[in-house]
Amino acid sequence: MPPHWVDVDGDTKLEEADELGLEGIVTNKMTAPYQPGRRSPDWVKTPLRNSAEVIVGGWEATSHGGLRSLIVGAHAHQIGLVYVGHVDSGFTEAHRRRTLTMLRPLERPTSPFDTHVPDELAAHARWVEPVLVGTVEYREFTPDRRLRHPSWKGFRAGIAPRWVTIEELP
Repeated sequence: MPPHWVDVDGDTKLEEADELGLEGIVTNKMTAPYQPGRRSPDWVKTPLRNSAEVIVGGWEATSHGGLRSLIVGAHAHQIGLVYVGHVDSGFTEAHRRRTLTMLRPLERPTSPFDTHVPDELAAHARWVEPVLVGTVEYREFTPDRRLRHPSWKGFRAGIAPRWVTIEELP
């Protein structure tokens, strides 16, 4: 049986989980039995999320030309613009349309990234000048320098892309 606590503030346990480098906590109603393989509103997973700025270097289109995902990166010392992932969640349909109106005038024929972008993504990518900065939330930054489970939070005005560095990703 995993450790459990009663009469403890959930925020306190979440802070402790963060300090221990855990992914988050699971809370439940004391009277709710665990049901393997089934979701229940009585059992709630609260994942810890990191937040960081990223540079938009391209986008992936849907089959109808809409926005599927943003291709993002950050600057790395002595390397240049490094691909760190693609973000396909956190957008409303209206936000996807507004984002495309910002990206289309910035299109360019080649990738702005100085590192490899996965072939399956690069094959259908539409590249843009790397001048837009946005914020993402994510679970972790993996050892191979990729954002795990990123979610788009929005564009950030007033942050120059040159200040967005891979070293800032927790």
